[in-house]
Amino acid sequence: MAVDAQVIGDTFLELNNFISTPLVILFTIGFIWAELGPSALAGLAVMMLLIPLNSRILSHTKALQAQAMKVTDSRVKALSEIINGIKVLKLYAWETSFSEQVKSFRDEEVKLLKRLAMYRSLHVFFFNTTPFIVSLATFATYLLVSEENQLDAKKAFVCITLFDIFRMPIVVLPELISKCVHCAVSMRRMERYLNADELDPLDVISDPHQGSAVMVQGGCFSWEGDEEQATWRLQDIELKVHHGQLVALVGMVGSGKSSILSALLGEMKKDAGKVVVNGCVAYVPQHPWLQNATLRDNITWGQAYDPRRYRQVVRACALQADIDMLPAGDLTEIGENGINMSGGQKQRISLARAVYSSANVFFLDDPLSAVDSHVGRHIFDHVLGPNGLLKDKARVLVTHAVTFLPQVDEVVVVAEGRVTERGTYASLLTSEGSFAKFMVQHIKELDEEEADIEMEALHDQLESVDSNMKLYRQLSDTRQSLKSSLSYQPSSPSTPHLNSSRWSMVSKNSASEGRPQLQYQLSTDSSVSGFMHSIRNGSISSLHSHAAKSQEAKSLKGNDNIQKLVNNEVSETGNVSFRVYFIYVRAMGVLFTTVSFVTLVLSQASYAGSRVWLAEWSSEQTNVTDNTSASRDTFLLVYGVFALTQSILLFLAILMLAHCTLKAANTLHSGLLKSVLHLPMSFFDTNPSGRIMNRFSKEIDKVDKKLPMVVRSCQTTLIQVVTTLGVIIATTPVVASMVVPIMLVYFVIQRVFVATSRQIMRLESVSKSPIYSHFSETIAGVSVIRAFKRQDEFFSQSLQKMENSQKSIYACITANRWLSIHLETIGNLITFAAALFGVANRLTISPGAVGLTVSYALSITMLLNWLVRVVSDLEASIVSVEKIDEYMQLPQEAAWRVDRNTPPSAWPDQGTIKFQNYETRYRPGLSLVLQDITCSIRPAEKVGIVGRTGAGKSSLTMALFRIIEASGGGIEIDNITIGGIGLHDLRSQISIIPQDAVLFSGTLRMNLDPLNQHSDDELWHALELAHLSAYIHKQVLGLQHPVDQGGSNFSAGQKQLLCLARALLRKSKVLVLDEATAAVDLQTDDLIQATIRSQFTECTVITIAHRLNTIMDSDRVMVLQSGRIAEYDAPSVLLKQPNSLFYSMAREAGIV
Repeated sequence: MAVDAQVIGDTFLELNNFISTPLVILFTIGFIWAELGPSALAGLAVMMLLIPLNSRILSHTKALQAQAMKVTDSRVKALSEIINGIKVLKLYAWETSFSEQVKSFRDEEVKLLKRLAMYRSLHVFFFNTTPFIVSLATFATYLLVSEENQLDAKKAFVCITLFDIFRMPIVVLPELISKCVHCAVSMRRMERYLNADELDPLDVISDPHQGSAVMVQGGCFSWEGDEEQATWRLQDIELKVHHGQLVALVGMVGSGKSSILSALLGEMKKDAGKVVVNGCVAYVPQHPWLQNATLRDNITWGQAYDPRRYRQVVRACALQADIDMLPAGDLTEIGENGINMSGGQKQRISLARAVYSSANVFFLDDPLSAVDSHVGRHIFDHVLGPNGLLKDKARVLVTHAVTFLPQVDEVVVVAEGRVTERGTYASLLTSEGSFAKFMVQHIKELDEEEADIEMEALHDQLESVDSNMKLYRQLSDTRQSLKSSLSYQPSSPSTPHLNSSRWSMVSKNSASEGRPQLQYQLSTDSSVSGFMHSIRNGSISSLHSHAAKSQEAKSLKGNDNIQKLVNNEVSETGNVSFRVYFIYVRAMGVLFTTVSFVTLVLSQASYAGSRVWLAEWSSEQTNVTDNTSASRDTFLLVYGVFALTQSILLFLAILMLAHCTLKAANTLHSGLLKSVLHLPMSFFDTNPSGRIMNRFSKEIDKVDKKLPMVVRSCQTTLIQVVTTLGVIIATTPVVASMVVPIMLVYFVIQRVFVATSRQIMRLESVSKSPIYSHFSETIAGVSVIRAFKRQDEFFSQSLQKMENSQKSIYACITANRWLSIHLETIGNLITFAAALFGVANRLTISPGAVGLTVSYALSITMLLNWLVRVVSDLEASIVSVEKIDEYMQLPQEAAWRVDRNTPPSAWPDQGTIKFQNYETRYRPGLSLVLQDITCSIRPAEKVGIVGRTGAGKSSLTMALFRIIEASGGGIEIDNITIGGIGLHDLRSQISIIPQDAVLFSGTLRMNLDPLNQHSDDELWHALELAHLSAYIHKQVLGLQHPVDQGGSNFSAGQKQLLCLARALLRKSKVLVLDEATAAVDLQTDDLIQATIRSQFTECTVITIAHRLNTIMDSDRVMVLQSGRIAEYDAPSVLLKQPNSLFYSMAREAGIV
């Protein structure tokens, strides 16, 4: 899109030249025939002989161009992945490895560009020297055919003038042919893309005769892979969902739950069966997709704003407290991909968008995975559950939270791409199938107290059905055997009961029933729960503080600078700085640039010398009646020497210039890549990826291809203009009296045009970035856009952005027409002056001199026109260097390595972490996100970090990795202050399993070990511990199994397990888990926790979790509130304090 569409558009602007240029050549040859007769055929023969050679060159150019574009695509794709996954690269200190990958693509690209430059140099050389060679061949033939033929000044300079007219089309023609070649390659690539297989809209149909909202009969679906990877299939899918029904899809990681939703949306290829969806669809993807717009716009998403309905949705999705905390409320701009939102906030906004829509069929892909447990309960009760806002809608819910399954109408169990069981929660528990076995395994993994409470809840469920309670007895036997094998001690009465499944067991006083009953823990909005906690603690001042924050947020809503995260790209104004030219010349190499320029000057001097020699000799021939062979041979020999000298010097100059410009392009690309990889995360938070990619695609493409041609044309044309004016004035000095004033006018016109054109080109460049950003955003959320049937709207938005870009292009074309009219007038005035003074001084000036002056004057019009255009093109193209340099001058993050302060190779060997009065903010000018953090973490201690959304949990981990730098205080790891060492020395020695698992296109091995530091055996061992080895063994290529862009051929849970394998390979003494198990099912969560407990026993583990049960076995728990440490102690100690924040969170989650 960035290159091919531009090439095609530029080529079609030149269509008129494809007609006019050949006509000019034909008419010119005709006029030469009229002057020299059949001798003109000699020149035509030379041209015909050069055609096969040029055709050969063009065919090679075309093939190389296609290869270069493929490599360019690979480079841009790799860069796009790097920019989109830059946070992960920084956390793992992998920038060097991935930059080497880009450099390898770039090296291959430059090799092809060098070969292309060689062929283009040959092509330009032949076309530039053709007029000279043609004139030499024509004159030689004319003089050698007959001794009676005399080449007087009239014949010579009429033909020379025709050759000059002939020259410009010949110069333009290679550019046209080159553009045509590029266009053909781009058209073929575009054609392949447009002819690619599309989704069949009939895969999913609407059938009003079907009573169900969703129905699948005999469904077989597939994700098609290439020859290197197996095709993933869903088989024998049977599903029926009625209006008002809630159906849950459950299963292990990678079983095919998300694929079933994709099949219902028509995103998977349907091989067999029938899929019916009756009604409007809303879709909540597993990975939230948000637009770069305000929070309110992301929720309303094109629908009319209804304040009452909007408030209802916001409260139901537990977003009110988050909105109150934002600087401009719901008018705060969300960055690209929700960059300034936490994972839970993004998920809830995505859910709110679906709930606000007028849909009646909802496909929900694990929307509760990224939210805290109490928020998850609130959302289920107020949105998804039987009493929620969607109670009358058809809902298909993918979930790993077994907690909510008793409240769904039907549970569908998925395993290995098939539906293995279906039924109500109670019926599946008594059927002794895979679901029941899963529950047995799940309870085995629980702590004693958790399991006892879970058993009571299951007892209630099982007793409600007509069953012999076999499953319950089996579970009881299992628990008893475990109790007898372990030194089991019952908890003291003062210790609160823990319930990982978030149910509360209370005694129900009833005459008929004396046993405990299952009662749902009433969950409230997070903001309300915050108020209630303040009231329970008697902290009225906290209430006032909360209200003050809300009031402050409202007062800031009118401030555009605060609400806007991503500012519009601003174009430069005025002249391009000479510093930019110097940067480019320095990148080219001053010595080579100077030598190539001098060579071009000498080449043009040889051309001018041949003209002067022709004028002198033809003047002599005018007064001589006998054309002696000696005189003729001397003329032809000297003229030939001039032609040969000019040709050799021109070829050398073009070749050296091509080498210089390619060297400059490579230097700028390397500098840009290095600079971008060293930029802090705050830059990527505030700049859309499309804007950054514009530098690496469009701007680098200009520096690679357009700028070398423009620099060559500018140098050549400037030398020609200076030479032409110099010859005219030297031959007819009196002409200077008119040429000098005319050139002053020309200079004024040139400055006006160049300034206008330069600014228009800048505007055009800036107007393109929104096109790329919108396109990237659309591709990222295409499944959501198609689910909501908003393709036409996004298509219209894209057209509007292109229309805005076309306005500046149209203005540029109009300015060019204005220039042509004025330059034609100036050129005609110079020609008139040369002819006028030539006639007026005919008695003192030789005929050859007059012919030389007039012939040069006739060519000046085209040269002046061309000079202004190439100077304008140079200023417009050099803007690309300016924009690249802009990124190269941005403030960088800290050094990757600090030689004078390198930690020991075994550091950290204990894992002690100390925070001393630490505070930080995300960007200068923003408020502190962490304040006065002072604490210590002992070696091998397991610490859980909890807190409500926006409390600063993830900020603490970002501070540990120095993704955000300290504003005050410091952090020590094993008595070394991390602020004084290199970033890679820090980040490579500690590990993280991030919240958003990111994979890069390539092989599985590359994703696990991009630095190539581990053996295959070590990788397989890590995969086995991560419970992925069985799946990878099934793949054809094993560790070389291809990974698609973004890891799209892996499920979210599998991607998280691969991140666990990365951490296992590192064997660091410090491990951070940033909500790492949010996207996996409970059984996989249990496996991950077991692996972490067994493999990281001697490591310090910091866990940020939404599921409180995952940090209940931690040594200590840190509770954050408003960026400060509110509580920090063992969980058992905090749970004994009813007034503690942790206790209130546990109660809201149904754990106590």
